Amino acid sequence: MVRFMTASSKALEVYDLKLTVVTPFFVGDGIELDKRSYLYNRSRKSVSMIDLERLFKLIVDSRLTDAYEAFMLGGGKDLYEFLRQNRVYEQELNELILYSVDAENAIVEDKYGKPKPQNIHTFIRDAYGNPYVPGSSVKGALRTIILQKLILDDKNRPDMDTSDKHFSTDFDKALSSRYINTLKLHKEQTNPLNSIMRGIRISDSKPLSNSDLTLSKKIDIHTDGSDKDIPVVRETLKPQSELQFKLTLDRGLLQSRITPDYIIDAVNRYADYYYDTYIMKFKKAYDEADIDYNDCLIFGGGSGFFTKSLLYPYFGEKRALKITSELMKRNYKNGKHYLDQKEGISPRTLKYTKFRQKLLPLGVCKIEIK
Repeated sequence: MVRFMTASSKALEVYDLKLTVVTPFFVGDGIELDKRSYLYNRSRKSVSMIDLERLFKLIVDSRLTDAYEAFMLGGGKDLYEFLRQNRVYEQELNELILYSVDAENAIVEDKYGKPKPQNIHTFIRDAYGNPYVPGSSVKGALRTIILQKLILDDKNRPDMDTSDKHFSTDFDKALSSRYINTLKLHKEQTNPLNSIMRGIRISDSKPLSNSDLTLSKKIDIHTDGSDKDIPVVRETLKPQSELQFKLTLDRGLLQSRITPDYIIDAVNRYADYYYDTYIMKFKKAYDEADIDYNDCLIFGGGSGFFTKSLLYPYFGEKRALKITSELMKRNYKNGKHYLDQKEGISPRTLKYTKFRQKLLPLGVCKIEIK
């Protein structure tokens, strides 16, 4: 930890914050590649991302323009099949490749057991093309766990009208006003200037490499322990990847309220609540790995509704179940959410994936602050 004075605050404390990926972790860049935009090698069980400019040059030089146009308009072949069938050989294919990732854990099979290439949601990258994790993603996760700690410590939580159609938005505003916007730097309590989160700054992570990536398919785990492959595939960070950040705590804004120990305590209370209230409602799936949630954040893309919602800690399990199931019925009409209350949990699926033949939840990262 480094401590120094500034003109605008009493003291800034700078810490090293490290996240070690425990289960595949995803932060997307909003790009989705279809099977005609990457090379899927079935024999190697790998996916290769390609340089599109080199691909187009190869198409033109090989006089495949008409065939390529027909391929792009059709829906059958993937790019690797198309190029090999048109006598583009491995050496030429290798010249197109930017990087390759293991796809063994992401293979989705059709009803005949044949591998079926899927669209791929790609991982966020910096200006130099390296995967990284924005500090804003980590700060958002810390905001959630700090809010939950403050909620659980509040024994006099005011009631709210959950029937209003604007309830979700009003609920978020109410939580911010009561627990987060407490600095009194602006006369309107809802103003972001009053947020204690202004006293917490997190840098973007140091860049990672393509070797830290794998592909992960989405798997839904149901309350009876059964699993179902969902046709969604993401580039994710592999377990054991390490993310390095700088955490700055502004004592001029935070005073003594939020410290590294406070954050770690909030992380563990959140993980305990998540496990006891949600994970324990599901029968353990076949091939599901045992996860130690101690000192772990659960966040990132695809980690599920429960990791981002504070309905359960605020309203308690019984009432939150009813509220959540009603919200789910309203927003996902084909999800059979009328069954949620009968099964005692909403939503009724855990968001998992597979890595090295083991079922794992998405987005579990061990946190250290030094």
